[in-house]
Amino acid sequence: MKKNIINKLTVFISFCLLAINVNSQQVNTLYFMDNTPYRNTLNPAFQPLSGFYLGFPILGYSQFNLGNNSLTLKDFAYNDVNGNPILFLHPDGNVDKFYNALNTVTSFNTEVQLNLLTFGFRTGKSYWNLSITERLNAEVGLPKDFMKLLLYGTPDPINNIYDFKNLGVDMSLYTEVGLGYSREINDKWNVGGKLKFLAGSANVQTAINKLELQAGIDQWTIKGDGSMNVSVPGNLQIGDNFQTFNYEEPTQPFDFLNGMGAGVDLGVTFKPINALTISAAVTDLGFIHWNKNVQNVSFTTDYTFTGVGTIDPTANIDPQIIGDSIIDALIKSTTTPDPTTKAYTSYTSPKLNIGIEYGFFDNKLTLGVLSRTIKHNDVYDEELTGSINVKPANWFNLSASYSVFNGRMSNIGAGIGLRTGFVHWFMSADYVPLRFASYDLPSGSPIPTAYIPYNTKGVNVAFGTSIVFGNRQDKDRDGITNRKDICPDTPRGVVVDKKGCPVDTDGDEIPDYLDKCPNSPLAAKGFVDSKGCPIDTDGDGVYDFKDKCSNTPVEARGSIDENGCPKDTDNDGIFDYLDKCPGTPAGVQVDSNGCPLDSDGDGVADYLDLCPNTPLAAKGLVDKNGCPLDSDDDGVYDYLDLCANTPIEARGFIDKNGCPLDSDDDGVADYLDKCPNTPVEARGTVDEKGCPRDTDGDGIADYLDNCPKLFGVAANKGCPEVKKEIRTLFQKALQGIQFESGKDVIKKSSNVILDQIAKVLVDNKSYLVEIQGHTDNVGKPELNQLLSEKRANAVRNYLIAKGVEDKRITAKGYGDTKPVASNKTTQGKAKNRRVEFIVTFEEVTFE
Repeated sequence: MKKNIINKLTVFISFCLLAINVNSQQVNTLYFMDNTPYRNTLNPAFQPLSGFYLGFPILGYSQFNLGNNSLTLKDFAYNDVNGNPILFLHPDGNVDKFYNALNTVTSFNTEVQLNLLTFGFRTGKSYWNLSITERLNAEVGLPKDFMKLLLYGTPDPINNIYDFKNLGVDMSLYTEVGLGYSREINDKWNVGGKLKFLAGSANVQTAINKLELQAGIDQWTIKGDGSMNVSVPGNLQIGDNFQTFNYEEPTQPFDFLNGMGAGVDLGVTFKPINALTISAAVTDLGFIHWNKNVQNVSFTTDYTFTGVGTIDPTANIDPQIIGDSIIDALIKSTTTPDPTTKAYTSYTSPKLNIGIEYGFFDNKLTLGVLSRTIKHNDVYDEELTGSINVKPANWFNLSASYSVFNGRMSNIGAGIGLRTGFVHWFMSADYVPLRFASYDLPSGSPIPTAYIPYNTKGVNVAFGTSIVFGNRQDKDRDGITNRKDICPDTPRGVVVDKKGCPVDTDGDEIPDYLDKCPNSPLAAKGFVDSKGCPIDTDGDGVYDFKDKCSNTPVEARGSIDENGCPKDTDNDGIFDYLDKCPGTPAGVQVDSNGCPLDSDGDGVADYLDLCPNTPLAAKGLVDKNGCPLDSDDDGVYDYLDLCANTPIEARGFIDKNGCPLDSDDDGVADYLDKCPNTPVEARGTVDEKGCPRDTDGDGIADYLDNCPKLFGVAANKGCPEVKKEIRTLFQKALQGIQFESGKDVIKKSSNVILDQIAKVLVDNKSYLVEIQGHTDNVGKPELNQLLSEKRANAVRNYLIAKGVEDKRITAKGYGDTKPVASNKTTQGKAKNRRVEFIVTFEEVTFE
């Protein structure tokens, strides 16, 4: 039995490798071929380059996937040490290597897409497409423990446990009608989506909750439960324990519509910079609700087979009969068709695509990486594909890729997209094998040798041919094709007009994307800076395009009218920024400062000046009418009046300077002077009435009185009369005071007279005495002068020593300058050698 089972296993595996695909279900290489219209099946945000495309049935777009997720040809067929081809079950083969190559669940699945009708068209920045596609998805799950049982049997004599829970089938055949839409939001973002109506024709799916085999030499026990749902065209009836199958073929077209559902594709692209594109999409997110021609089958089993222990090893028994009897007994004991038919729902296998593409040489060469994830039931299948893409022109694309998780390092992907006239065709494939095994075919075959892919799990192929119009060659990607683009190098993201040039809304010749002042008036054209803002050359706050005074001085800023000219608010011909008198009445003549003219400079403008010829000296001393002021009303204008506060009584007694007259110049104005003819000598010695003072009341005016504070006599010039004996004493002293010859030493003979003089001075403390020393002319004058001074001081010192206050005595020498007699005689010289006492003020006191 084991040999027969192994033979069946080999056939089963070979069939699976040739007919069923690994979990790719999309051609990854196609993702980066941007001139292919059907690229948007992988991400609905991708917009075709052509303005319109139309795909015909089958030829428009078809996709076939062949392979599995565990095994390649070299895992079960290879050359032995002698170079002869053998299978892994050959005595020289390696069963362990084959078993280790298996995944926990070997998934055999296939997808076929056949285009029935597809077309798309562009409207501005949007793209619409409609597709009708026939799709077949099928998957068989084979647990690794199933192969373990077949390959190794029951090595343990007591108990071997095998888990078959993941054994199952899932197959769907349906028609997909999709309406897709994509939109270019701006130069960085594209979004897209596709709504799908799914019309189901057939479905088979199993769901095993538990299926476990415990096998030993004496008995095998299998336990489990699960279900299977079937919906096929026509009427299918399954009898109890699969004993009968009744099938009636469909007779009406709508018998092929057994379920309905919906799906959605969503995508987005983002270009942070021109050379980099980041994209993401979720596709085939949908379901089908099966509610027609439905058959539900469920099972629950707990079966123990003990027939193994009754076999006679010497008996000639066919092991296949025993195996079939086991299977037959197992089926009959477990399978129970559901007496009712219940609608159920199946789900499509959603795919998550995340791509990154970076361009070089203006995107003529790009490198791309695609992460693809497929979810089927609770199983996720991951794949990472790297791609290099050559895009020298929009009519030609060439791509090469490698998918990391195909696991064999000898498979690449390749794709080509080519437009010839109005026909675009492409072919793209993943897992293109690089290594082949040759197999000699029987004689008479069309070809002598067949070449079989040796190191690949499958081949994933898509191809298509479409009619296209309006190939969108848009170098700067501004939405305007190169043929119509007058400005072909517009930066990305800039809004352009129908000619492809950046929009200039305000017509100032600065495009909006550079224009910092996008609403400049049309009149500003030619008068804007590089940022599109109106120029204000003179900085006066009025733009040049409406500035009629373009060279306004800096000083005028802030006093400019709407035409950009300096204001002249009072219309006096002087701009406000220069006008120091901004409120001048209309018609008034002004000077260069804008102030009313003041010809005579008196501070009163001419138009107000009633005295227009006021002398310049009167400036500031005029009234509001511009006439000179006479504040004290003395008849002399203030600007001439040196006595501005002349009393009223002085009127008529005023000189030309406005001051009261003082005819006798005694310091008392005439209008107050009771003695108007005071002598010149009396100036400064008059009273408040202008009359000479007589302080001591001796009848002698002070200006004539040598002793104005002492009552005196006229004979002594107002001083008290000096008694005769005192005068005689002073006269006697002239010759009575003797000195040693040529010296200032007083002879003792002179002490008597000096003592008398000292007593007079001590007794009369009010006397002021000047001691005068005189010499003859013998000798040099300068020596005589010095000698006279010394002798006068000698006398003074003597008197002070006698008690006379020093402050009352002065001494002065006159030398030979004041002789009283002739120096030609001896007598005359003797008289000239003298000491005089001059009383300048005296007050005699008698005891």
